[in-house]
Amino acid sequence: LELPEAMATLDVQQPNEYVAIGVDRDGNYFLDAEPISLGLLQSRLRAQGAENVDIKIRLDADRAAPFQRVMQVLDMLRFEGLKNVGVNTRKDG
Repeated sequence: LELPEAMATLDVQQPNEYVAIGVDRDGNYFLDAEPISLGLLQSRLRAQGAENVDIKIRLDADRAAPFQRVMQVLDMLRFEGLKNVGVNTRKDG
């Protein structure tokens, strides 16, 4: 994934336990770097929310990813009660 650049980024230490969700430039979804369908992603997030609603979610969206696909993931996270979400970017320059 080619992450979008952000001038105001923070260096954040990754927690020991987190879930990484990716959306590539073609709109494909990934869960912890493994390809996954949207339906299966929602099932896994529902299970994760039932287990630990406070788990850290890292969203890695390619800078050319369809915005609607990214919004689907964000809506799904909110629906499943997962609110500890960060969007991964790369530092400008």
